[in-house]
Amino acid sequence: MSAPIPTALGPLHIHSDWWKDDAIPFRRKARVRASMYRVKLQVDPGCTAPPPRGRPCGSWLGHPDPGAALAANLLDDEILAVAKDYLDDGAAHERGAIVFKTRERKVNLCGSQPMCFNLFAHWRRDLDLATHHARGLWPKRIERVVAVHFEHSPGRWNRRFLNNGSAFDLALAHTTPSGGKGLIGIETKYFEDMRDPPPSWKARYRAVGDGAMCFKSTNIQRDLWRAPVWQLWLDHLLALSALLARDNGNALQTRSPPQPDDEFWRRPWDAVLAVVLFPAENTFVADAVADYRTRLNTRGLASHESRTLEEFVRTMRGSEETPWLRTFEERYLDFGVLDALGIARW
Repeated sequence: MSAPIPTALGPLHIHSDWWKDDAIPFRRKARVRASMYRVKLQVDPGCTAPPPRGRPCGSWLGHPDPGAALAANLLDDEILAVAKDYLDDGAAHERGAIVFKTRERKVNLCGSQPMCFNLFAHWRRDLDLATHHARGLWPKRIERVVAVHFEHSPGRWNRRFLNNGSAFDLALAHTTPSGGKGLIGIETKYFEDMRDPPPSWKARYRAVGDGAMCFKSTNIQRDLWRAPVWQLWLDHLLALSALLARDNGNALQTRSPPQPDDEFWRRPWDAVLAVVLFPAENTFVADAVADYRTRLNTRGLASHESRTLEEFVRTMRGSEETPWLRTFEERYLDFGVLDALGIARW
């Protein structure tokens, strides 16, 4: 039975679907919070498809112009400028990358791709800022961030890597305190439930998995190529493939000025880390991460990390006054505001 629409939300929060997801309280809360943010922007609710098939959806933006919708979905003009660089004709676009290509990615306020840009685009614009934050997040791993790139693969459709189209939501190239060369691949999750079935299996996955020696299982196709863990494994495997390839892969250094010295980029990767970020209340992702990490041996755990968005952003902010991070928290993580409406447990 569908939960009733809380009257405190009023007509501006009308949805077609969020109150029906009774079994997924975080997704209900996220949709309501997104609707509230949309109302703050004074934008009409969107529609899941063009009329007459589409239904009103309060967590989607109702801008008829996709460009205007994308601008409204991003937190400030600097973030929008970075996003435009990654569109098909943008200077930073990587062939094969899928960046805001669909209408849903532009209008969905709960989408993880706009969330990733909202969290990290300022790093792309300011590598000193990226270094400052990243040192706080990974003090034993990072000396200096030298490149930041969205939707990056070290070897998309490259047989030396995974020979597929997978990519990190965000890739950081950095120097290490010992003078090494490191790669951090970040996967951001917000609204996902991790239930999607895996795509077609590739023999290359087994070769990389066996070569990395990071997994307890002797049958990784059976144990890891399944929902809800296959996406986490594939991201981890992509990072490990860069380490095993022992070369630079795609030219990440050409994407993010200022350029480091050529010698840095000629060297192979010395250290890799796959990171997954997710909201603490998204139990689907939390359970998938917990399941996946039980499959890793000590070597695997050293190259994989999970963090909640709340802890990650709190560490980034520290004691500083950072307006865009405060706005990020308000939009994506502040569910306390629902208490004032009397629907904290709805």
